Amino acid sequence: QFEAKGYVLMSTALTKLDNHREAVRLLLKACGIQKQIKSKAGLRSTLVNLANSYSKLHEFDKALDALNESKQYAVAGDNQWFYYYINAGIIQKNKKNYALAKIQFDSCLAISHRHKMVDAEVTAITDLAELFATMKQPDEAVGYFKEAIKMARANHLPLEETEALTGLMNCYESTGDYKNAFDCQNRLKVISD
Repeated sequence: QFEAKGYVLMSTALTKLDNHREAVRLLLKACGIQKQIKSKAGLRSTLVNLANSYSKLHEFDKALDALNESKQYAVAGDNQWFYYYINAGIIQKNKKNYALAKIQFDSCLAISHRHKMVDAEVTAITDLAELFATMKQPDEAVGYFKEAIKMARANHLPLEETEALTGLMNCYESTGDYKNAFDCQNRLKVISD
């Protein structure tokens, strides 16, 4: 088990360095060990990480396969389903299956709200906003970004606020609203400072 955990930790570091190919290699090793020792929780988590790394490599079919395999180790009603759905939503968005992506992100939002996972809820709202921005629906995107920012500020979540602000700024820039984009940029500087 410790060997598998070591591989997972090393893969996390490699992911931060954008070395997703090597992260995949280590995560596959960890999966093999966890299958041998029948570690359902470890395997579920590792498969979700594997799906994330495959997504970063734009290998979406492999990412979906890893996510689907992780479902067999999940517990009904568990808050860990959030990670399944967030990854599935990102994959579907990247595959341009926007209707499916929205369903996945809506599921993330419901799970995070039910389990009082405020940071995850802000992430789900931000991902919904980014989906609407991708679909060229700026009014909906702006509304979701503002909701995410408000919730992040109220709960002192600067990383989540930064992600939502960046998305909102990009959305404003895409519609030519440079005044509001500049305001977002100023707020990002304040958070950074």
